[in-house]
Amino acid sequence: ALEMAASQQAILQQLDDHREAIDALLEKRKPNYTNS
Repeated sequence: ALEMAASQQAILQQLDDHREAIDALLEKRKPNYTNS
């Protein structure tokens, strides 16, 4: 189960929406998701 979660996490971190979520959190603003 942990191996599967780790591989999914690696994939998710490559998505633009994940990057937007992190940027929005650091900038203290609402994220602008593009569903990519």
